[in-house]
This record gives sequence, C-alpha cells and structure tokens, in this order.
Amino acid sequence: MLAMLLLIFMLTLAFNIQLIKAEPTTIIVPDDYPTIQEAVNAASPGDIIYVYGPYYYEEEVIVNKSVSLIGRFGPELISIDVVANDVYIQGFGFRTPWGFPYGRAIVLNGVSGCEILKVIVSGIDEGPGIVLTDASNNVIANSWVWGFIWDGAIVFERSSNNTIFGNTIEANYGPSIYLDDSSDNKFFHNQFYVYEARQVEVIGRSKNVWDDGYPSGGNYWSDHNPPDTYSGPYQNESGSDKIGDTSYIIDADNIDRYPLIYPFGYVPSPDLNNDGVIDILDLVTFALAYGSIPGIPIWNPYVDLNQDSTIDIFDLVIIAVNYGKTYP
Repeated sequence: MLAMLLLIFMLTLAFNIQLIKAEPTTIIVPDDYPTIQEAVNAASPGDIIYVYGPYYYEEEVIVNKSVSLIGRFGPELISIDVVANDVYIQGFGFRTPWGFPYGRAIVLNGVSGCEILKVIVSGIDEGPGIVLTDASNNVIANSWVWGFIWDGAIVFERSSNNTIFGNTIEANYGPSIYLDDSSDNKFFHNQFYVYEARQVEVIGRSKNVWDDGYPSGGNYWSDHNPPDTYSGPYQNESGSDKIGDTSYIIDADNIDRYPLIYPFGYVPSPDLNNDGVIDILDLVTFALAYGSIPGIPIWNPYVDLNQDSTIDIFDLVIIAVNYGKTYP
C-alpha cells in the first residue's frame, strides 16, 4: 500500500510538472529580442511572440516551431517561411522594398494546422503573395492580398484540404488563385478582383469547393455579374436572395454554385469613390449606375446603398442626406 501511494504521488507530481511546463511563454519583440528571428529561435513550441511595429524590412523569418506570431501596430516585413505545423500568424503587413523582385510573402512548406489571419500582403510585383507547397489543413482568413504579376496572389502546389475564406484578393496581371495539382481546398466569402487575367488558373488535376452551400453562399467575383431574380438551393424560386442565379464556372471541376451579388461583409458607404467626402463625384458614380439591377452591364453593387438589388431614388436619398459630409 505504501509503495502504491508513493507511485501515485510521483505520477501526480510528474503530471503537475508537465502542466507547468505546458504554460506558454510570452515573448515581445523588440523588448525581449531585437528581431523576430531571434525571438523564434529562443521560443519553445506553444510560445506566443508579440511583434511591435512598425518596420522589420530586413527580416526574412523562418518559423520552424509551433509558435504564435502576433503583429501589433502593423509591423511590416519581407517574408515568413513556415516549416512547422500548427503555426499561428496574425496582424502583419508584408511589403517588398524596391530592388527585391520575385518575392514570396508567406510560404507554408509541407505543413498542416497553420492559421494565417488578418494579414496584408502588398507590393510584390513579380512573384506570388502566399504560397502553399505540399501543405494541408491550413486556414487563410480575413486578409487582404493584392498587387501581383504573373504567378498569382495565392499559389497552391500539391496542397489539399485548406480553407480560404473572408479574404480580399486582387491581382494585377496574374490570377487571384493559382492551383497546381491541388484538390479539396475550400474557398468561400472571398472577394476576387483581377484586371488583366483570369481569376483562377488551374494546372493538373485540381478539383476544389468554391462555396459554403446555400444560403451561406460562395464568393464575390469582379468579372461575374449574374442576375438575381431567383432564390433557393437550385435558384429556381421567385425572389432575390443576394446570390447570383448563374454559377461562376472556372472549369468542370471548379464551380462556385452560389456567387455573391455583393462583396461579403461589405458595409455600404455613400462615399462611393472613397475619397473621404460625399460630393458631386459620388453623384456622378450614382448616375452612371442609375436604374440598374444585377445582371445589367452598368450594375455597380457599391452604389446599391440600401442593398435592395435596384439602384434607384432610395439610394440617391442616402447620398443626399450625407452630401457635403466627410466620411467616415
């Protein structure tokens, strides 16, 4: 009996020690370490690294442990290369300085369980923004990725079962999404904008999901302006539902069945040209879309301020009430 009690005591003590060791350490850059890489090198799996801004342009960070990197006050840096599972990244800006072409802001290389949230990736001209290579079961959400040429804003290489939602993704001359032998990824509630290329480039065998079902919906596509006369899972019931009546077809294996009429989460603003004041220029923008509904060439979802699928006098009243005001 004494031996058994001693064994129980030892096991309890060991368990309590493990619990104590499991508590994460908080590391602050630059207070504790002058660079992000030094903080990562010193961290243990599970630790939280807070990075205070504003600039870390010299840093190309390699994250080789399961840590959380949280940017505070918008720190900006060149790149993060993630080579460990279960890494959490939030609140960073990525902007390539002059003379640094072919950049990759974030790379998930052979990893799973990682989350990329609320980041801004911009200004990388000749190269992709975010790259997933042999990566699965990761999440990219609520971020803004824009300003890319050739390769694409987000690139998937042999990567599957990743979830991409709530992002604004823009590309200048390359695709918003590039898929190379990558399947079973899920995209929904994103806003996709391209100006000189296809929205999505598909290479090899790539079959993915592009909506969250009905009525949650799919994505907003800048090059798709479907009518919104019908509703329901098969879009055959009377009445609009803010989901396009026709699917957005990338190819036979990649179809957004429920494309959004309005950008997901968009809050209407009478400052239609985003110049900070409601004035004659906003009235001109309104006039150019007046009388339109989804599916009409002049339709502009940003002008439908009351979101009733018709740009009419009621939207003009909202502009008139706010005329001359600064916004927000």
